[in-house]
Amino acid sequence: MTGLIEKIKSRSSSIKERRNTFLSKLVELNDALAESLNGIDVWARSAKKSLEMIGPDDWIYGYLSFSEGRIEVVYRSTEDDFHDAMSQVPEEYESYQSKSINSCSIAWLEKLSSENNINKLLSNIEKSLASIENNTIGSIESLNKALDTQSEEISDETIEALREASSDELIRHWLKARSSIQSDPADSITRSSSYLESVCRLILTETGEPLPNKKDMTNLIGSAVKALDLSDDSEANNDLKQLFGGIKSIFQSVGSMRTHFGTAHGVAPGDYVPKEHYARLISDASATASTYLLRRLKQKLNKSMQQTAHAAAD
Repeated sequence: MTGLIEKIKSRSSSIKERRNTFLSKLVELNDALAESLNGIDVWARSAKKSLEMIGPDDWIYGYLSFSEGRIEVVYRSTEDDFHDAMSQVPEEYESYQSKSINSCSIAWLEKLSSENNINKLLSNIEKSLASIENNTIGSIESLNKALDTQSEEISDETIEALREASSDELIRHWLKARSSIQSDPADSITRSSSYLESVCRLILTETGEPLPNKKDMTNLIGSAVKALDLSDDSEANNDLKQLFGGIKSIFQSVGSMRTHFGTAHGVAPGDYVPKEHYARLISDASATASTYLLRRLKQKLNKSMQQTAHAAAD
């Protein structure tokens, strides 16, 4: 009798030790998933398992669930099934209860933690991540299409303004800058900067103003802005001066980008390589600023022609 009791005691001690190890491993799995999925809202579950008999023909069943960074046991009973069926509750509205792994019966956790069931949970988490990733990729593609469409509209308006200025050479410069956005972003930055410098030169030539002694971006845009009248409305002058100051900043920034990231001064191993969205931002900024200046140049030239015509008529 004593020997049997000792065996029971030994077996019981062994079970407790193994169960403590099991619980620590389950907590370790929970922490690893929580760390890996931090910041991503994932929900996944294992297969359903029978957990405990509560009557001659009734039982509790449930599954492991991972959501909000933790593993839980989600469960309900066949009695719940009967009552919901009698009340005609749709399956999607059936209610479940949940327990944390720290407050759940060890027997339930063991039944739910078979190798197949843990693999099922992990597989479903991976599938959920794949679905989230696909949705994110789809959203990015949708936004890219929307932004690309808007970007192309900006480019089209710039080409129209260049046509009005009768400058086929500038159109060629502009199209080359646009065409290299995806294939060679650094080259696109360089070409966008050169295009802006050419726009400034065109404005100075058309208005009869001399080129600055130092023909860099800062001095070219400064001279070009000075050559264009702001407005006949004195009340609008202050606002327009601020606007031109903003345009000047855009031009100067593009010139700086050309120096740092463009190809005008060569490249060396380890140099930062700008991404496509970087080049597109600079290209779109160049387009918006140059289109405004070209339209303003057209207004100034038309006004000058009208004044000349009136003077001749008098």
